[in-house]
Amino acid sequence: MPTGAERTAGRPIATIAAPPLLLVTPFVIFLRHHAYSVTQPEIVLCLLTMILTGAGLALAGLRWPKLGIAVLAILITAFVDVQFEFDVPIPGIGKTKLLVAMLLGLYLILSRLGAHAFQITAVMTSTILVSTVLLPAGRLSWVDGGVPFGDRRLPFVLHVVLDEHIGVEGLRAANPQGAGELREFFANRGFRLLGGAYSQYALTTDSLGQVLNLIPGQQLSGEVIVSNGVAEYELTRGAYFDRMAEAGYGMRIYQTEWLDLCHAVPEPHGCETFGVTRLGMLQAQPLSILQKLAVVAGTYVARTDVGPKLFRLYDIGTRPVVRDSAPRLRQRLGTTPYSTLAGAAMFNRLTADLAHAERGQLFLAHVMLPHYPYMYDAECGLLPPEKWLTRDDPSALDVTNTPQGRALRYDRYVEQLRCTLRHVGELIDAIPASLRADAVVVIHGDHGSRIALLDPLESRHSELVASDFVDSYSTLFAIRSQGIRAGYEEARVSVACALKALVEAAFQSLDGIVGCAATPTVFILDRGRGFTEWPLPSAGHETR
Repeated sequence: MPTGAERTAGRPIATIAAPPLLLVTPFVIFLRHHAYSVTQPEIVLCLLTMILTGAGLALAGLRWPKLGIAVLAILITAFVDVQFEFDVPIPGIGKTKLLVAMLLGLYLILSRLGAHAFQITAVMTSTILVSTVLLPAGRLSWVDGGVPFGDRRLPFVLHVVLDEHIGVEGLRAANPQGAGELREFFANRGFRLLGGAYSQYALTTDSLGQVLNLIPGQQLSGEVIVSNGVAEYELTRGAYFDRMAEAGYGMRIYQTEWLDLCHAVPEPHGCETFGVTRLGMLQAQPLSILQKLAVVAGTYVARTDVGPKLFRLYDIGTRPVVRDSAPRLRQRLGTTPYSTLAGAAMFNRLTADLAHAERGQLFLAHVMLPHYPYMYDAECGLLPPEKWLTRDDPSALDVTNTPQGRALRYDRYVEQLRCTLRHVGELIDAIPASLRADAVVVIHGDHGSRIALLDPLESRHSELVASDFVDSYSTLFAIRSQGIRAGYEEARVSVACALKALVEAAFQSLDGIVGCAATPTVFILDRGRGFTEWPLPSAGHETR
């Protein structure tokens, strides 16, 4: 009497359909989440490859039934791996071991089911696939509400937060030419530039939580930044927004889905959200089909348990050969470029919307530039994917960067910074002529470039050097207002204190920063996931 495995040949349609469906379905789910069209040529190529590969495996399964069962078990396990992110709470048993156990268990169960296993799998995956196509897909951007009018007696305010924008004095230590260009850019446009500005936190959520609540020197309470199940993080309250609403401003916020600011803004307000975690930002870029295919495939594989492990082994294994100046497999395939692409899209949208700005309105944007990956040249031309770099060197063992890797990344960072300044210049020029005479423009970073040799952690404080602090905390702060003289100063002032002084003076004076220039301190993450206050070294100290 034939075994369950041998009976698979009796159901050829289900046996042939199941493997392609198991390959295609999780990939389509991935694409729909990322708002990436399945009709793009690179996606069609991917899908055809998966269908043909699945069909080939299925035909092999018809010829060798036991192999067919093994393939089915492997593909179901791979489906679970790519589709679900989970932690195993049992000590000593990680996701890899659990997946291996699942694979073995599935093989035993499927062997008993025989042809029915393929029927069940084909029906379930086709149902999931159809429902995925019918349900709404992810969005690259969406708008909530209009732009309410404010008190027409108030000047227009443009407030831009540039993610990972290091300050002038911080950049001077790593790239003097870039620092000079940065200073010249703001000097030519009539800004007061605080070259020694710094953030007290090295992460966006903590930094903006402090800055937008106008609480310099204070640590955040746990309920200021929460996860709301839609965005990764949500700002629950913002004293800055409250003060602007009380002054009579109507507000429009441009935010990322990663950090929801709009819930902290008093009604009514307008809000536009950009999907910085959506790979769909890639599909309109001027890259070849194969280049897009490499990024899509790499990002997809990076979702799996085994993908990052293979990337890491490649990075470590090739390091003695290719050194720090060569692109890594993780940069070519596994990087996530959508935040940078979304930053450029946000600049374009904001520039267009400024044509309709009115007095008494505040436009605030949190833009993911010059945030990594570094993928733009100085003219905002998109580099080929093999040249994209993240802020850290994945082959640097137990540290964030090697000295050579840090120098390379700062060169690329400055190139992208030049592109960012081109966008900022276009933004400033887009302010309507009727508003320019007394318009207020505030531009600052959230923290430093974070291209450190070692990220600032209290557990490794004995290994930290001055450049690690400067790279992590030095940031930009520039203000242009009718009541504030243009110029430059090196005084070290926290961004939260500078913004608080501006708000209290209705953007017409920076005199309040006199009290900000006390001994600078920052907060670094400690072992208990809290923060320890630490002195901020000066930018002139050498790296290790």
